Amino acid sequence: MDITDGQDLPNPRHISAADLGRVLLNVGEIGPELTAHPVTPELRLAQLRRVRGLAAFVGEAAGHLSRTIAPDDQADNSMTDDGIPSYDQAYAQAPELDVEIGTLARMRADLDPTHRPAHYPPVSTYERREILLRHAAADDRVLHQQLTSGTADEASFLRAESSADLLLQHDLDHADGTAGPYGPDCARWRRPEGALEYVRQEYLAWLTRPDVPDLYV
Repeated sequence: MDITDGQDLPNPRHISAADLGRVLLNVGEIGPELTAHPVTPELRLAQLRRVRGLAAFVGEAAGHLSRTIAPDDQADNSMTDDGIPSYDQAYAQAPELDVEIGTLARMRADLDPTHRPAHYPPVSTYERREILLRHAAADDRVLHQQLTSGTADEASFLRAESSADLLLQHDLDHADGTAGPYGPDCARWRRPEGALEYVRQEYLAWLTRPDVPDLYV
């Protein structure tokens, strides 16, 4: 099974153990590319994103194959050592992605000032933040789906990272709405993919509030 640049990976839920093994054998070919010098930042970024896609694909495929043998076998949904939820834990209780995208569309329409009844109060900071948070989480989930299917492209990364940055910047300006253990000014969010980790922390904290399942989901 070839995994050269530009070739889509197969559906990780329709792959055999033998095919997964061939993918893993070919992963070693990426090593020399990463050790090559010099390379442009653009090329290095493309290489690293390819590795991320492969990692997501391998995890998804291995999880599916293991569950065909042991249906109760689950992915590791534990927190990281410092208390930040993993991708799986952050979205384990989230609505189905297509349902969430539809809900977001309705919420945006309801909060659009041009359609909001005049007797309604102005859109609050909390309402704006909920849109930003759920939108960033949805974009993170879309990116993950595309990574596991091998269909992620530059726009996929930019969309997810931009949405995460918008939430982080909002919370830096209006920190009273945050709920996770690490605030928006924490240095860890300034590292690569830090904003996406922030989205996962805040989404899980928001989703597991007692009032959320009845009022919002």
